[in-house]
Amino acid sequence: MVEEIVQESEIQRSRSKSEIGRVENPEIVRIELESQLQGKLQLEKSSLEEEPEKRKIAANPEILSDKYQPGFFEKIMSYEYARPGIDLYLAIAFVQVILFLYMLFFFNFMTGESQNIEGYLKYNQVPAQLVLALVFQMLFMMIERYIELRGDQKYIKNQEKVIYKNKYKTQFVQKYILQVVILILVFFFVYCYLLKLWNRTIEDFSDYNTSIVLYFMLFCAYFYLSALQLRYGYRELKVRNQFLYVYNSLSYYFALIFYSIPFLYDLKVLMDWTCLYTSLDIFQWFTLEDIHRQLYFTKISSQKVMKRQLGLQISKITKFIFFFFVIFILICIFGPLILFSALNPAAQDNPIVSGTFTINLVNVDTNLNVQFYESSQLFGLDLPILKDYSEIKILTKQEKITKQQIDNSGGIQRFQLSDFSNSKWQVSLPLYTQLIRELDQTLSLQEDYTFMFNVTFIFRRRFQFLFPTVYKFSYPYNPLINGNNGTTKLGRDQLRYIKQAALNCNDTGIMLPNFYIEALRIYQSSATNYNTTPIYGKDLKTAQDVFLNINCSYGNENPLQGVSNWEFQYAGNSNLFSNSSNITLANGLLYFVVCDKFSVLTNGLSVITIYTTIILLIAKCIRSTFSSQVFMLELTQMVQPDDLLSICQAVSVARQLENYKKENLLYFELIDILRSPELVKAMTGAWSEKFESQYIKQKEVKEEQLQNQEQLKEESKKLKLD
Repeated sequence: MVEEIVQESEIQRSRSKSEIGRVENPEIVRIELESQLQGKLQLEKSSLEEEPEKRKIAANPEILSDKYQPGFFEKIMSYEYARPGIDLYLAIAFVQVILFLYMLFFFNFMTGESQNIEGYLKYNQVPAQLVLALVFQMLFMMIERYIELRGDQKYIKNQEKVIYKNKYKTQFVQKYILQVVILILVFFFVYCYLLKLWNRTIEDFSDYNTSIVLYFMLFCAYFYLSALQLRYGYRELKVRNQFLYVYNSLSYYFALIFYSIPFLYDLKVLMDWTCLYTSLDIFQWFTLEDIHRQLYFTKISSQKVMKRQLGLQISKITKFIFFFFVIFILICIFGPLILFSALNPAAQDNPIVSGTFTINLVNVDTNLNVQFYESSQLFGLDLPILKDYSEIKILTKQEKITKQQIDNSGGIQRFQLSDFSNSKWQVSLPLYTQLIRELDQTLSLQEDYTFMFNVTFIFRRRFQFLFPTVYKFSYPYNPLINGNNGTTKLGRDQLRYIKQAALNCNDTGIMLPNFYIEALRIYQSSATNYNTTPIYGKDLKTAQDVFLNINCSYGNENPLQGVSNWEFQYAGNSNLFSNSSNITLANGLLYFVVCDKFSVLTNGLSVITIYTTIILLIAKCIRSTFSSQVFMLELTQMVQPDDLLSICQAVSVARQLENYKKENLLYFELIDILRSPELVKAMTGAWSEKFESQYIKQKEVKEEQLQNQEQLKEESKKLKLD
C-alpha cells in the first residue's frame, strides 16, 4: 500500500513539472500546435481518399448487401479478397526441374525416334525440336521465378496502380496469364505435335505412347500446384531460400545437391538480384548468399557434433564404412593402369583394316619429287592375330619381337603389300626431263645432289576416331639402322640403275639393303591419334632388304610408252604364312605390327589424360570432403551460428519492407562481425565451454537418477518393514 502511494506521488510530481516546463518554455507550445495542425491535415486527406469509395458504394449499393457475389477473377486477384497465402514454389520448381530432365532424356521416346541422348552425343547432332523444347521449358521456369519474387516486395508502388492494377494484384494476373499460356502450348504440343490427331483414325486411339502419358501427367501436377497457389494466394513476406530454413537431414542433402549442380546456383542468385529491389550490388549479394549457405551447413554439422557424447569412441561399423573410401582411392590409383593393360576384361582387338603405301624419289636440294609407287592392296589383314610366341618366331626366323611385348599387347598382326603399284608410272614430260637431267649431273659429279626415297604409310584401324595413323621414314637416312652419322643419300650405283631404268626399261634391278623395318608398334597417343614406332635394336634385327625393279610393257624400251610400273619386292627372310604351300599374289613389303587393344571404358582417352583430368578431379573432391579449409575455421566450426543466421534473415526482411538503408547497415554489420574471429567466437560460443557445460549437465542428471533410485530402494525397504 505504501509503495502504491509513493508511485502516485511521483506521477503527480512529474505531471506538475511538465506543466511548469510547458508554461516556461513557449517552444514546446509551438511544437504542439504544429503537430495538431498536421493531424488535422492528415484527417482531411484521409476523408478525401475515402470519398471515391463512398461514391463507389453509392453507385453500387449491392456491395454492402449480403446478396453481392464477387466474380471469379475478383475472388482470386482482388486486393479486397486478399488471403494470407502459402508458399508452394519449392514444389512447383521441383516439378519443373523434373520436366526439364524428362524432356532431355526421354524426348526421343515421345517423338518415336530410335536415337537417344547417347546417340546425340556420339554423333554431335541434337534435334532442333529438343533444343526448342528445352529453351521454352527454361524460359517458363525463369518467368515462374520472376512472378514468385514479386511477392518479396511488401508494397505495390502507387504509380503502378492504373486501370486494373488499382483493383487486382499484378502478381496474380501474371501468374494466371502464365498458367493459361502454358496450358495452351502443352495441349498443342502433346495433341497436335506428338500425337498428331489429324492423322489418326478411331482404331489408332487404342495405341498410345507411355512416355507421352507420363509427360502429360507431370504437367498436370504442375497445373494442380499452380492452381492451388492461385487459390490460396502468395505471401507478402516471402522466404526465398526455403530449404535453408529447415534444419534436418533431408533439407541438408537437398541443399548439397542444389549447390553441386553447375550454373543452377549462379542462375538463381542472378535472377533474384535482377528481379528484386535492393541496395546491394551483385558482388555483395553473392557474398551474402555464400555466407548464408555456409552458416546453414555449419549449423547442421554443429547439431550432429552436439548429439555425440563427449569422449565416445568411434564405432567399428563407422570405420568399416569409411574403409570403402580406402578401396575407392586404391581403385582410382590402379584403375587406369588396369584399363590400359591386358587385365582389362572389356578390351577388344584394334587391328589395321586398310592402308595406303607410297614411295617417292626426292631431291632434297632442288625439291624434286617423283612418285614411284602407290599401293592400297594389303594381303593378310583377314588372317587371325598371332598370340603364340612360338609361331611368331617361326614366321620371323628370329626373336624379332619379344614375348613380353606380345603378352602386354593385343597380339601380332601380319600383312604384305603387293610389289606393283596400283596404276602405271605417270610422270609429266617436264618432270621426267628434270629427273634425268639431275641424275646426269649427280653421276657426272657436276652437282652433289642428295637423292633419297620418302616412304609414307597411312594406317586405318577398326576403332579410329578422327585421324588415321601416319607412318613416315626416309631411305637410306634411317638413324635407327645407320646411326646419326650414317648414309644420308642414295649411292651412285642405285642412282645409275634408276637412270637406266627410266631411260630404256632396264629390268635387271638393284638391291636396296636395310630398306625398312618390318616390325612396328602402334599405340594410342591421344583421344584422336595413334603413333607408330619401329621395333629395332642390336638383338632385334628387323631391318629387311628390298629389290627395286621396273616392269615395262612388252616391246617398249621407254617407260613413258605403253604401261610400266616400278616394283619394290621383298627380299627378307620372313614369311607371311607358316606353311610355304600357301600362295599369295603379294610379293611386296612384309610387316609385323604389334597392335594395342581398345576399351570402351576408356572412350579413346589416354592414360595420361585420365590421370590428369578425371583422377585429379576425384582427388580434389575427396580432399575437400574430408579436409576442411583451415582459413575458414571461423565459419565452419561455429557452435551456435543462430545469431548470425538471424542477421542474414534480417537483411532479407529489411529489403522486403523497403528499408534499403537498414538492409545496407545490416549487411555491413554482418561483414564486420565475420572479420573479427574473437567477436564471432563470443557470439557463437566455444566448443570447450559447450561440452564442459554439457558434461556437467549429464553428470547432474546421472546423480539425480542415482538419488531417485536410492530413494526408491529406501521406500521399498520401509514398505517391506511395514
